[in-house]
Amino acid sequence: MSLNEGLNQSAAYIAADMEAMRRECDVRIASHDEHSNRLEATIAQLRAELEQVLAEKRQAEADRQEAEQVLEAFRAAVERGTGLRQARGTGPTRLWVVSPDDGPSPAAATRTAPAPQTLTSPVRISGERTLAVLEILSREPDREWTPRAVAMELEAGASGSIDRARALLVNLFHRAVVIKTVAPDSKQTFYRLVAAWEAA
Repeated sequence: MSLNEGLNQSAAYIAADMEAMRRECDVRIASHDEHSNRLEATIAQLRAELEQVLAEKRQAEADRQEAEQVLEAFRAAVERGTGLRQARGTGPTRLWVVSPDDGPSPAAATRTAPAPQTLTSPVRISGERTLAVLEILSREPDREWTPRAVAMELEAGASGSIDRARALLVNLFHRAVVIKTVAPDSKQTFYRLVAAWEAA
């Protein structure tokens, strides 16, 4: 075999070997691409699940805060009711049976019912979100607000904001800071500020 023939055979062998290596690399690259695509899809799914879990956690925290505020309002209402009862006295109520044939006695004719006592001291309110709602209501104290209107002012109508605003308004209603009226069609509820308040 001549030198040229040997060189040609070596070159052909090297070329074939490099071609085989190139095909092998293509297979490996395709395999890695497939693997990386699967990993990216898994990561995207995990990120979506993480966002969902975090959103549910935030909602749970908001619900817990609302529950604490409702409980606080309930306790405050009980305390105010107890104070009102003590202020009016704890003596037994007397009922008088009057015969239709008997006219009222002079003392009974001139007796007048005692004037109802009013609570003039402002209601002390705590809670950042509750105070924010009161700031909104105080801007237009004569306006009747719907939960939707408060939600637009408070959170610009974000998801779930109407329910959160309604819970805060119900809390204030239980504390006698606002009054509640229902539309004739029972489709809307309105709240109006009626009591003085201050931040606790």
